[in-house]
Order: sequence, then structure tokens, then C-alpha cells
Amino acid sequence: MKICLLFLVIATLFLSTTNSFQIDLKERQEKCISEEIEHDSLVTGSYSLVEPKQLAVDLIIYDSKHHTIFHKHTIEDGKFAFRTDIHGDYKFCFTSHRQQSFQASASTQRIEFEFKMGSEARDYSDIATKEHLNPLETEIRKMQDLVLEIHEEILYSKNREEAMRNTNESTNARVLWFSILSIIVLVGTGVMPNYKLTLPNVHFHKDWKTRVKTWFDQPARKTRRKQNRIKKAIKVAPRPASGSLRPIVHCQTQRYNMRIKSGRGFTHRELKMAGISRHQAMGIENPNKQDSKRELQKQAKQVKTYMKVRYPERTIETRVIPQELRERDLAKERRDKIQKNQRKTHQNQTRKEEINNPLDGWKVN
Repeated sequence: MKICLLFLVIATLFLSTTNSFQIDLKERQEKCISEEIEHDSLVTGSYSLVEPKQLAVDLIIYDSKHHTIFHKHTIEDGKFAFRTDIHGDYKFCFTSHRQQSFQASASTQRIEFEFKMGSEARDYSDIATKEHLNPLETEIRKMQDLVLEIHEEILYSKNREEAMRNTNESTNARVLWFSILSIIVLVGTGVMPNYKLTLPNVHFHKDWKTRVKTWFDQPARKTRRKQNRIKKAIKVAPRPASGSLRPIVHCQTQRYNMRIKSGRGFTHRELKMAGISRHQAMGIENPNKQDSKRELQKQAKQVKTYMKVRYPERTIETRVIPQELRERDLAKERRDKIQKNQRKTHQNQTRKEEINNPLDGWKVN
């Protein structure tokens, strides 16, 4: 019991709702004090002007909807009391103006203001007189009213917490559905052109380039494009940087013969020497003149290098030839060499006979 009483006394000290102020007003100046007050709470207060009284002061009290609750002109010393109808911020405003009977220059007027709320605003001495309560019962009555006030504050906080939780849940649900709707719109916008359901393009005009200058520093851009082409050609070599594979040829005439350029295409002889079919995706040319043996070998080497990089699985080096096929090829090569040597020996003997008998075939008339 003693612990409970001690707790209530401490709560009474810390939860006191008495407010006291001293306000200094100049001529034609207004100052307001705002306080959040609960619904159905008793509010009492007192005010007084400090000597010397050089300015007239008006007091106006507004509720949270800016309705006038209390208004008094030219206050001096007095009190007020009212009970709140709604919860919200209540304003206590003081406005000063010059008194008609006082013709001196403007000065400052000090006001002492105090107001109480809730259980502190009740006059327990009057309650004790009416209900015939002793001092201990009066203190218990104060503590009881204070506990009820604390309980109401807790209930109000709980209701506010529930309202805030409901607001957060509804906001989260709205954000979730809005995100889903945004995803559907984005996906639909991306899929519509595939099915020829394109959006109207009246808002996608490209005529803004006629009014805005965007073509800057073209020589430097040309140099960068050339450097990028060279880098790409080095990276993908021996494959062409773009288009079909072209031969590397020298320019015509003696003056420009040292320069090289890309030719129209490879000849059938070059492709045949490289062992490549003419149906590959490369440029083909049928020249009127025969190329030199050196140029022919160079172009064939270029084609072979390209095919090794482009189609490595088709090169002879990557194939696995069985042992029987190797032996058969070797035997065929030996047989061809023997037949070739025999043919050459027969031709040499025939040639020697012709040389030994130079008059054979001549007729004497």
C-alpha cells in the first residue's frame, strides 16, 4: 500500500500540467501560446498585468477549429475556466494597443499568465467542503483523478497506435498494387509492338534536332572512328572487321603500287590452292589476267589463315585420322611416285632415240 501511494505521489509530481509564463508585449503586437488539450478536459487560468500598466491588452482563446472560446478586452487581473469539446491545439493570444488616456511614447507591457488542465484544474478545497472530506481523503481523491487521467491517456495512445498501424497497412497494400500495376504496364508496353499493337506516336516527334545543335567536333569524331576501326580490325584479325573476307592487293600504276587496299574478291585459282570451296561466304572475282605465283601464294595463305581461325574444326590439323587410312594414303603416294618415275624414264628414252636418229621421219623426193 505504501509503495502504491509513493508511486502515485511521484506520478503526480512528474505529470503536473500547470503552465506559467511571463510575456512582454510591445505596442500593436500579438503573441500566442499553443497547447494540445484532450477532449472533455477542464482548463482554468489566471492573468495579470505587471506595473506600470502602460498598454491595453486583449485576451482571446481559440480552439483547434479557430473558434473563439473566451474573449476579453483591456484585461488587468482575472481568471477564466472552460471545458474542451474536441481534441486539438488551443491558442491563448494576447494583443496590445495604446490606451486613449495615456499619450506617452510606446513602451513594453509585461503579462503574467498561468493555466492548468485536467486534475490540476479542479478546486479540491471546494470539493472537500461540499463532500465533507478530511485532508487524507482529499489527497486520495486527487490521486484517483490522476490515475483516471493517466488511464485515459494510455487508452488514447493505444487508439492512436491502432489507427497508425491501419494507415501503414493500407499504405503498404496500395504501394504493392501500384508496383504490380506499373510492372504490368511496362511489360505490356514492351510486348505491344511485337503484336502490332503499337502506341500512337504523336508525342515522339524527332523534329527537335532542327532547333537544337548536336553536331559538335566532327574532325575529332572522325579520328576516333578511325582509331576504333583499327582496334576492331586488330582484335578480330585475321577475320574482316565488316563484310566478307577480301584479298589484300596493291594499287595500280607505278606511283601508287606501294599502297595496299582491299580487293574485290579471291579468284578461283586462289581458293583452289587454299583448298577452300568457292561457295564459302567470301568475295569472288574473275580477273581477265593471270596473277603472279607470288601473289597467288600470298592470297591462298590469307584464306587458309582465315579459315583456321573462323572454322578451326574443319582444318586438317584438328582431324583424327585412323592408322589404316594413314597407311593407305602413304601406299598411294608411293605408287604414284613409282608410276611417275617410270613415265619420266620412258619419255627420256624416247627423247634419246629421237636425238640419235635425227633423219627419221624425213622423206627424200
